[in-house]
Amino acid sequence: MHQTSNGSSPLAITLVGETGVKPYQTATFPTFSSRLSYLAQVIIARKFSSDLSLQVAPTYVSNNTPFPLLPGNEKSFFAVQASARIKLSNHAGFILDYAHPFSNFRTKANGFEDPIGIGYEVETGGHVFTVNVTNSNSVSEMNMLSNNQRQFSKGQYRIGFTISRMFDFNPKVKKDKM
Repeated sequence: MHQTSNGSSPLAITLVGETGVKPYQTATFPTFSSRLSYLAQVIIARKFSSDLSLQVAPTYVSNNTPFPLLPGNEKSFFAVQASARIKLSNHAGFILDYAHPFSNFRTKANGFEDPIGIGYEVETGGHVFTVNVTNSNSVSEMNMLSNNQRQFSKGQYRIGFTISRMFDFNPKVKKDKM
């Protein structure tokens, strides 16, 4: 569902389903099926103005083998992610990202941290360049939510860079305005 400018649909809603395979640590994951993880997510977004967009994503993660493989770790749990984009100029924006897994095992006492990220993006005509800094050690949400033990406050962060380009292979015909 897309947000409309006339207010008939105030939100954009997207359903996401993913399956992932952990290709590492053969001792922990001896079979192919033990390496599988699943994610189901509902992304709810709203552009409040040209200056502010917010997104909330309730998420369900299920690992066939809990990782890390420790006593008390749950195979499945819920999480919520939230993001904001704040416009700084006509071609630049600041991005904030936060996620919280609802888990009795994934706590600070057990060495886990909530993933946090900040970013800066620049639009240059057809491309969007983004530089981000996060305490997450994984790009995959399944792994990021299951096993984040990096602390921003201790300098345990990663820097990323992305270039995006939108392609339209089915352009809509524009009518002439008179």
